[in-house]
Amino acid sequence: MRIVHVAPVWLPVSDQSHGGIETFLAELVAAQQELGHDVTLVAAGGSEVSVALIEAVPEALVPLMARGEADDYAYYEQELLAAAVDAGRDADVVHNHAVPGAIVLDRILHRTPVLHTLHGQITKDLCWSIGHTGRAVVGVSEFQRTAAASGGAELFGVVHNGIDMRRVPFSGSGGTGLLFLGRMEPQKAPDLAIAVARELGLPLTLAGPVTDRSFYERAVAPELGDGVDHVGVLGRNAKFEALGRSTALLVPSRWAEPFGMVSVEAMAAGTPVVALARGALPEVVDHGVTGQVVDTEAGLADAVRAAAILDRDVVRKTAWCRFHIATVAERYAEQYERLRAPSRA
Repeated sequence: MRIVHVAPVWLPVSDQSHGGIETFLAELVAAQQELGHDVTLVAAGGSEVSVALIEAVPEALVPLMARGEADDYAYYEQELLAAAVDAGRDADVVHNHAVPGAIVLDRILHRTPVLHTLHGQITKDLCWSIGHTGRAVVGVSEFQRTAAASGGAELFGVVHNGIDMRRVPFSGSGGTGLLFLGRMEPQKAPDLAIAVARELGLPLTLAGPVTDRSFYERAVAPELGDGVDHVGVLGRNAKFEALGRSTALLVPSRWAEPFGMVSVEAMAAGTPVVALARGALPEVVDHGVTGQVVDTEAGLADAVRAAAILDRDVVRKTAWCRFHIATVAERYAEQYERLRAPSRA
């Protein structure tokens, strides 16, 4: 099957990327190529993938904007759309991960089926678009499907995100400290992670970019030291090394997570996840098997104690069965066949 993937141009697609979509896509296109598909990726310049690459823009927008060389994403997004149209005319299916920028592809590529994966939140606008046009939008969680239904829209299907488990080192012993992987902002709640670590008397490593400076200076920076460290953004190898030496990963999100990729990364390394029951997290983390999911902030400390005694080998094996990238690639192939079926024509 000839598959064209369309990626956002915020960041390069690479398994070393700091972006969740970009990291996932790098492994998905490789897995589909392994299955024998002819795969092309339309993405930002600088992307590092094993498949054919069409650079919609010479450089990703995040570094361009950081240097003051770009101001408005919309113009670059139009180049992405144009490149996707050109590549998609000869494809069997186009798979768009750049919603909403390329959501009109199915109206332009009349003869090529287009599947859209929504990696973010379900919005009223998206629900309107699905209901108005019948676009084939796949969610990454059942939580998203439920949210869409409450907005009067029906998703085409649900395919969980995944990771190449073969490339994740496994640690059967863990360590004595806790880890938080995420942006330094109120929604991700690094301050709650700090509070839990303090209550338990355990060291905590915070890893992630500062995206809300005011919040960081008020709620995080004053707590650093005495066992709490902020190490910034970790590369892939350093991230999995940190996971391997941690007792548990804390995911105390205050917002409804559409999926929660860091949880899968932790479980792939054999590290249990302790999370608040927000969004898709109860769906991703198997309570009592791969981690602990609790309803209240007050229950997080006890959840860490319970997670610490879970079998890390079982954590990894369970994650492998559910989230290995080869499984994800096969499930998307099923969605493509459904989309291309005569009844959809």
